[in-house]
Order: sequence, then structure tokens, then C-alpha cells
Amino acid sequence: MSLRLFAARSAPPVCSAALLLALASGAMAASSEAQGGFEEYFQQGQALYQRHELEQAARAFETALQLQPTSEEAAEWLVRVREEQAYAQLSRTLPPSDGVAPTTAVEPWRDTRSARVKLDDQLSAAQQQLEDAQSRLTDSQSQQALKDDELARLQQAMTEDQRALAQLTQDHEALQRERQQATDELRRAQEAK
Repeated sequence: MSLRLFAARSAPPVCSAALLLALASGAMAASSEAQGGFEEYFQQGQALYQRHELEQAARAFETALQLQPTSEEAAEWLVRVREEQAYAQLSRTLPPSDGVAPTTAVEPWRDTRSARVKLDDQLSAAQQQLEDAQSRLTDSQSQQALKDDELARLQQAMTEDQRALAQLTQDHEALQRERQQATDELRRAQEAK
């Protein structure tokens, strides 16, 4: 390589341009080969996943990611494979709780991404329902507070009415006593005449 660098530095400008053109076409070919290799490993990983050969599928997706590190799709597939491996490992270590075989216990979780999306949707709906319920509770509490205030006002008015009634009863009894006394005095006065 140092010999090529020396030759490139000492060569006339026409040779340098030819050398640059050769290097550029080689880089493009390497890039094209890398893309083709990525697709090959990516598709191989998907096929292995479909056959439930998870370890080989993980290696294929890892190789695809080495060839194209920015591929989100390959990264998502690798995560999916790793999650399924974890579920499979978990189902092998836990005894069946309801007689379901460990491999079939994992089947509902094969597509963890769609399960996550579904759970996220359910969580969002539940959060919205919670917010609605809290809003209704706040409204209900406000209405209850108004009713409680009205009830307290009515109880206070009833207490005042009971006091007034008690006072009227006392006044009535006092008037009856006075009337009885006046009647008694009048009768005594008539008898004394």
C-alpha cells in the first residue's frame, strides 16, 4: 500500500486521475456488494425466523447489521428474534401452569412488536378513560360540594326555624299563663263583688 501511495504521488496528474477513477469504481463495487450481502443476510434471517431457527436468524441479522449499521428494519428484526429467544428460554425454565406446552405458550407472543403496539393503544385508551373519569369525578365533586353547601344552608335555616319555634312556644306558654292569671283575677273580682 505504501508503494501505491508513493506511485500515486510521483505519477503525473493523468495517472493520478486514472488511479482515482479506479479507486472510486472499486468503492462503488464494494458498496454494491455490501448492499447485496446485506439483502442476502437480511432475507436469510427472515427465512430462519419463519422456520423458528432463532439462533441462526439472530446471527444473520447481526451480520446484516454489520454490513448496513443504519438499517432500522434489521435492528427491529434482531430485537424481535432476541425477545422470542427470551420468551422461549423463559417458557423452558418455568413449569407449565395450565398444561400448555412451553412452545405453544410462546406462540401468542411471536409478533411482539404488534403486541406492543396493541398494548400501547390499550394503554392510551385506558389513560383517556382515566382522564374522563377524573374529569367526571371532579365535576361530581363540584356538584356534591354545591349540594353540601346547600344542605348546610338548609340545616342552618332549619336550626334557626327551630329556635324561632321554640321561642314562639315559650311566648305562647307565657301568654297562656298570663291569660289564665287574668281569667283567675277576673273571676275573683266578680266573686268579690
